[in-house]
Amino acid sequence: MIKDVVTIFDDMSDMLKRLKKKRYEQNMDLFVQKNGHFFQEMIRLVDESEDKEKTAKEIAVSLIEEVRKKFTKWGRIFGYVQVNLNFFMIYYVFPAILLERSGQKIPTGADRSLGVILCDAICSEWSGSFKDSKIQYTDYQTLHDSFNEKIFGIF
Repeated sequence: MIKDVVTIFDDMSDMLKRLKKKRYEQNMDLFVQKNGHFFQEMIRLVDESEDKEKTAKEIAVSLIEEVRKKFTKWGRIFGYVQVNLNFFMIYYVFPAILLERSGQKIPTGADRSLGVILCDAICSEWSGSFKDSKIQYTDYQTLHDSFNEKIFGIF
């Protein structure tokens, strides 16, 4: 549906290494600069649709198909890769979607509902598509605030 969207995962391994508060801030800024246009396009498609939930689901299914193509080896996605994909979705993809609204960062309000519709659809499809991947999402600020110096004080 969105051409080359799977490239958002290109730097996944590096972006998940040594996640501390400052590094997460830098990684997220770079991630949004590099990939924000994908999330803007997703939000735009949902916004322009008459059936927003259906469009969000179609985007989710398309994203998951592309992830499967990119990360499947010998007929499956290895467990450690799936764990990294899950963390990447939680730390970067969902927060980036919630930050976008036609190219502008949104703190709260009605416009945010488009991102929530999209995140709900992706989260639901993701959980049903991959083994042991019942994930949830939150926004960037909540994740950012959960760091002390290290994520949840454990890494």
